[in-house]
Amino acid sequence: MVLHIVKKDWKLLWPLVTALAALETLLAWARFSAGHFFAGLPIVPGSLLQLLAAATVIALVVHHDPVPGVRQDWLVRPIGRRDLFLAKLLFVVVFVQGPWWVTDVVQGITNGFSAAQSAAAATACALWVLLALSLPVLAFATLTATMTETFVAALGVFAVVMAFLIVPGLVGAQRPAALTGFAWVTSLVREALLLFAACVVLILQYRWRRTWMARTLFAVAVIVGLCVSFLSWRTTFRLDQLLTASSEDDRTIIVTFAPTSDGFDRCQARVSTMSRRSRGWALSMSPPRISDGARKVRARCFSRSTCPAWPSIRGCSRIGPR
Repeated sequence: MVLHIVKKDWKLLWPLVTALAALETLLAWARFSAGHFFAGLPIVPGSLLQLLAAATVIALVVHHDPVPGVRQDWLVRPIGRRDLFLAKLLFVVVFVQGPWWVTDVVQGITNGFSAAQSAAAATACALWVLLALSLPVLAFATLTATMTETFVAALGVFAVVMAFLIVPGLVGAQRPAALTGFAWVTSLVREALLLFAACVVLILQYRWRRTWMARTLFAVAVIVGLCVSFLSWRTTFRLDQLLTASSEDDRTIIVTFAPTSDGFDRCQARVSTMSRRSRGWALSMSPPRISDGARKVRARCFSRSTCPAWPSIRGCSRIGPR
């Protein structure tokens, strides 16, 4: 039954799926042609258009067999709710994310990476898109019966997000982790919360069809997820320590330096590997820039195989300011 539902959805949506695949191919070709620094390419609008198009296709495939209401064809036949959910999920993975995965693999190979490396990177990206975009959008679409309802609900979510972006600035509320190296902590917590809410919503809808309970849960998850940005610095730092407690990355690189009035007298980088199979890393220190009395240092990582000065990386002579 799952394959029959997928086949039915493909017959109805193949023009949109083809257009989405063409858009993803065009964006991949544009990124490759623009080079590593994306010269002259509007990356943000193109990426937003790609995400919006993928979300639209996901919502349409869900609404071909909507969950809310009592007049759906799949309820009359009847069709197993688990089969219906698996069919929708399979359609999203194969026809929405499949072309995306292929273009990522081809782009990696054309940039000089091996097929295995390109496939691994594309698979990791596809998994992240599935968890961070496809499943939440799939759950959101089950809360509405038509695209009109979905559009109105999406406008409501957008208004709430904009309110959380504008109002705190007007009242003086601050986001302690914003624009810092710990901003990933709040983003990860928000995405994990949204993923958890999406999974619960899918269970509520495709198993018990509890639409209002699912809507309430999703709304609460969105609001709480937006409030995560206002976590205190102490809480954010503790979460960072908790999430990176088993990581050895911070022990693999040790950098010591002695700043003076005119630059660095001496810098030394010591590198150790995490395991026999892992690579070592070195830091190439660029001269500091003096700005408002603060010294800023830029660092760049090299692998052992690509760093031409690896044998002499342990010691470097005097480095002066620009």
